[in-house]
Amino acid sequence: MVDVNLLSGIGIFAELKPESLQKLAEYIELKNFYEGDVIFKQGDKGEELFVLKEGECEVQVDIGTDRKLSVQIMEPGTIFGELSFIDGKERTGTVICKKDAKVLILKRSDFDKFMKEDKEAGSKMAMNIAKMIAEKLRDTDKKFREYYLKATISMLKGIGVL
Repeated sequence: MVDVNLLSGIGIFAELKPESLQKLAEYIELKNFYEGDVIFKQGDKGEELFVLKEGECEVQVDIGTDRKLSVQIMEPGTIFGELSFIDGKERTGTVICKKDAKVLILKRSDFDKFMKEDKEAGSKMAMNIAKMIAEKLRDTDKKFREYYLKATISMLKGIGVL
């Protein structure tokens, strides 16, 4: 169980009443990771949701045999692992600690128990996770469109159309 104060200020826990946060805190683990530690690897099966409370972590994706691309540097407050938390499927990236870190961890099985105990709070939290995923998807879509547009213009210039 973690101190309820550690949960304050984290978006997915917004709107939860103090008694709901207290119940939820019973299911959340605080774990220390150290520089160079791998929190999880791309392809791992997972069911945990993570919140970076302190430190810095990097998200990498495999782009070929023994090649990785850094796609995000995460700072305190970043929530990650949400896709596998929701669907139980493989991790889409590898997370490595760049600096010593404190991470909050919530297992899906524990979240399911919490949902049964406090349906209102669980529903609010699930909606907050959905909103966070939507925000990340919109950001990814924007970045993809910008990249695709630049690549298309470059290609058209290369063949003399522009």
